[in-house]
Amino acid sequence: MASDPAFDLTPDAPQRREHVLHFGHYGNLPSLKATRYLASAFGLSRKQAHRITAEVVDAMAGWRSRFDEFEITAGDQDRIGRDIEWSIARFR
Repeated sequence: MASDPAFDLTPDAPQRREHVLHFGHYGNLPSLKATRYLASAFGLSRKQAHRITAEVVDAMAGWRSRFDEFEITAGDQDRIGRDIEWSIARFR
């Protein structure tokens, strides 16, 4: 399995002691508007951005089966699942 560079993870240790993502001028909550802006900034066409976004959403949609595969407890799935489903819904 190939590993991608984690250049998109920005340490935020002084405040929250965790890694956070930042979506350009759009803050740290993902949205279609933010991803389209960032795609354009990286030279991707709107069509390319849409395809990539759809691929990511499709991959995220299968999160529960992956969690089951790695024996993540039902309670942990319920706790994090709300956030995952919320994120998926923002892109549909």
